Amino acid sequence: MSSSGVNFPKDGEQRPTTAVNQGAFAKCVETASPQLAQEVRSVKNWRSGYAAHVLKQVELACKSEENALSIAQDGLAFMHKTMVFERDGAEVSVTDAMAGGNKKFMDSKIFHTGVVKGTGILPKGNGLQVPYKGGVLSGAPLVSQIETWVRRGVIELSTGQALINVVQNESWSDLTDQTVVLVGAGSAMGPFPLLMAMGCNVVALDLPRKGIWDRLISIAKDSPGTITFPMSRASTKESEFAELAGCDLLAQTPEIRNWLLDVRPGERLLVGAYAYLDGPLFVRVSVAMDAIIESLMTLRKGPKIAIAYLCTPTDAHVSSAAAHAQASNEARKAPMWQKLYGAIAGMACPKRRLASNSRKPVVADDGTEYFVTDATVVEQGPNYILAKRLQHWRAVFARSQGHLVSTNIAPATATASVVSNKLFALAYEGQPYFTPIEVFEGPTSNAVMAALLVNDLRNPLSVANPDRKLRNPMELFSENSFHGGAWRCAYKYNAIGLPSIAAGLVGKYGLKYYLVLYNAVQTIGWSVILAKVVEAVIRGGFAGLASSWVSAGPLVVTMHYVMLLEILHSVLGLVRSNPVTAAIQVYSRLQVCIILKYSGNNPALLTGVMLLAWSITEAIRHAYLASNLLQLPSYLLKWCRYSFFFVLYPMGVSGELGSLAASWQDVQEWPLDRNSFDTWLINCAKTIIGVSGNSMFLLYAIYAPGLAFLYTHMISQRGKALGGGASAKKSKTA
Repeated sequence: MSSSGVNFPKDGEQRPTTAVNQGAFAKCVETASPQLAQEVRSVKNWRSGYAAHVLKQVELACKSEENALSIAQDGLAFMHKTMVFERDGAEVSVTDAMAGGNKKFMDSKIFHTGVVKGTGILPKGNGLQVPYKGGVLSGAPLVSQIETWVRRGVIELSTGQALINVVQNESWSDLTDQTVVLVGAGSAMGPFPLLMAMGCNVVALDLPRKGIWDRLISIAKDSPGTITFPMSRASTKESEFAELAGCDLLAQTPEIRNWLLDVRPGERLLVGAYAYLDGPLFVRVSVAMDAIIESLMTLRKGPKIAIAYLCTPTDAHVSSAAAHAQASNEARKAPMWQKLYGAIAGMACPKRRLASNSRKPVVADDGTEYFVTDATVVEQGPNYILAKRLQHWRAVFARSQGHLVSTNIAPATATASVVSNKLFALAYEGQPYFTPIEVFEGPTSNAVMAALLVNDLRNPLSVANPDRKLRNPMELFSENSFHGGAWRCAYKYNAIGLPSIAAGLVGKYGLKYYLVLYNAVQTIGWSVILAKVVEAVIRGGFAGLASSWVSAGPLVVTMHYVMLLEILHSVLGLVRSNPVTAAIQVYSRLQVCIILKYSGNNPALLTGVMLLAWSITEAIRHAYLASNLLQLPSYLLKWCRYSFFFVLYPMGVSGELGSLAASWQDVQEWPLDRNSFDTWLINCAKTIIGVSGNSMFLLYAIYAPGLAFLYTHMISQRGKALGGGASAKKSKTA
């Protein structure tokens, strides 16, 4: 990338970035709050102090529409007037370089146009397809997954509705009538392949590198779309296109603008700013993209241009009351290990505490409450956030001028460049332990973000449409956010970095294999129990089933003691299950086992029925969990896991109640002074029976709602796991 073109202004022989960065944050708020502007300028260490002012800027914008617009306009003006365009040793401001009256640059037309029309056929009736966890979702299964994301808090309700709109309106995905300029067409997070597959007319801008253009042109040829691109000289030989294609966004900014003023005349352009570079280069690239967009807004003839951005989840955004409420709830039910880490880290280093993700709402001048989620990650640095602020400012201002603006928040994505950093890779492994965060693979993120762009283009009710009235321009960022759970996590995104790395380390190298071992032991143990019960039945029929406790009982008791670990797993958050539910299930069954262990009056046939139900249920459940952990999913195991309970649960409960009913007289005679866990369990049963007047009434009263709860819970889980339920019905009737 050239050092000429768009750049930071010189200070002696250097081009420092801090003065511009800090100056932009001060200048943008000066009209709305001179006091805050002075506070920004007084920060001594901007590298570590900038993040607080990202949040304050957003909160100030929420106070009124006037604040939001003045911040956007003043920030843009400062950056365009302060950043410079350097060529041949001479520097002018970006504003002057891109001015319509600057004939030196306006008359500079160095690009020729290349066009490749694809030979692919636009698929009919397939609609939106989203790659996800090794498969491709579409239709009813995709709607079901979208609803799951909404229910868990991975995405907002508006996001889910936008995606379902695209699923249910298949014609929306025919983009043969749309022209989209992709600045940074080869970007890993860009929508180029998906837009081409939808038949879009893509105007592609990227660096003049043959490898990039070989790939882009190859994709275009096989698609039903058309690609248009700048070339350094005219040629009709397709074999030369990749060598001649491309442009330098920084050094050729005015010439790129000039070419775009004339390309595909009369059509509305949607300009998508997807180019990304690290550090100060990202600011330079963002200013160059914005300079082109601003010029096209004022100088291009024909329909008003539309604009598209991908927002990062690691920023401060106006969110929603629902997101705030879930974040508060997640904090209350956070796993014990997270609470312990937060307490210890807070004492050792207050800056590393697990800060709450729930902030008090900002009360606007008109009394409206706005919730702001601060997910800014300090380590990203002030240059990254300034580049993203520039896009936010342009989005707010452009929409106020009647331009359609699509600016949706993309999730954390495990792209190759990100996971090549081992610490980032471990953090991404560990983040899902902070419910409801989910990290996505690149193809999934590409597909869902392209779908949200389609919704913004096609849906007149989308927040992108400038005709839709907003209470405050900052609400543009509160809808259609695919934040991946960052808004609804218990803790600030910036705070979970180190614990995520630790969780990722344990999860990748220890926890997974521990859980595999645990489930394998349980699978083997319960399979042995099942074999003993079956052997007893084969040898003695019903009489054999009645006597099966004699041979299988000791192992059944042992397996239930091992199952006490499941309560610990839930409390520590090692698995996603309710600790209370786990404790009730394990306790109730272990109590039955201990009573049978010491009772001289074993209830024969019902106990055998109970053992048969338990052993089949647990062998299947643990085999299913182990196979999933090893990423060896089995549909047969899944179906058995979520279908056999219809018969096995009533069998198990009948056996448990029958066993207790036949043994309760023995319970009354047991002494209270045995110093063991077994005795404690027996005394608990004795107390329950005593409270109910030496009858089984209270035990029956406890079991009845418990069975109903488990039944309805498993039916709901079955619908989600096997693709049934309400979501599928909705899709069929849509």
